[in-house]
Amino acid sequence: MFELLAWRASAALFGPTPVPEAIRRCEEIREQVAASPVAEARTLQPLAALHAMAGEFEEARRLVAEGDEILGELVDLQSAVSQQEALVEMLAGEPAAAEARLRSGYERLVEMGEKALLASTSAMLAQALYAQGRFDEAAELCAISEKVAAEEDLTAQVSWRGVRAKLLAPADWGEAHRLAAEGVAIAEGTDFETVRAEALIDLAEVCLAGDRPDEARSAVERALAVLERKGDVASAARARALIPS
Repeated sequence: MFELLAWRASAALFGPTPVPEAIRRCEEIREQVAASPVAEARTLQPLAALHAMAGEFEEARRLVAEGDEILGELVDLQSAVSQQEALVEMLAGEPAAAEARLRSGYERLVEMGEKALLASTSAMLAQALYAQGRFDEAAELCAISEKVAAEEDLTAQVSWRGVRAKLLAPADWGEAHRLAAEGVAIAEGTDFETVRAEALIDLAEVCLAGDRPDEARSAVERALAVLERKGDVASAARARALIPS
């Protein structure tokens, strides 16, 4: 039961539930799982990311620290990888901090030969590296994600395409656009609002690199419709900054 409730908290983060309602839902779930410290910590992770979406980064980091304290030395893959904690830092515009959150878990997954979590973790790490301008390293992580991602792992399939598209855009815009558009098409088949918006933002960046301002503006406007419906003010601010003048 506790595992199911923790999953519902994660679904509140990534799905269509608006941020204020999702925060309330996670807080209710936290009360329900209070008897299980691990389940409570796993509920704190999406709750922290939701506060980051709302632009409440201090509260988000406080919740992350609280979850870290609960988990302590727990040897658990879901806890070690820290994807949602890394999302807090990406939303806050701190990709180096996101990388630090992801790196140890990524290395552990490689050592263990675990592939399901490795696909999404390597794609997210590629995003953090790209944001720091470390393009060669980002390309290596994209290749790893592409290699190990299962076809049904839609989050990883969208993420690695988005990063690779941006990497390719200066040298091979046509292929970059194809990949970014493919990522959008995959994302549109899900109800993962955060994934759909991210794919559209990646497409907008590729269009800007190809001097296609009208197409970039259209992609940003579509992303903003998703983000405003979700209440993700942090990502919406980043998207608006891309709108061509």
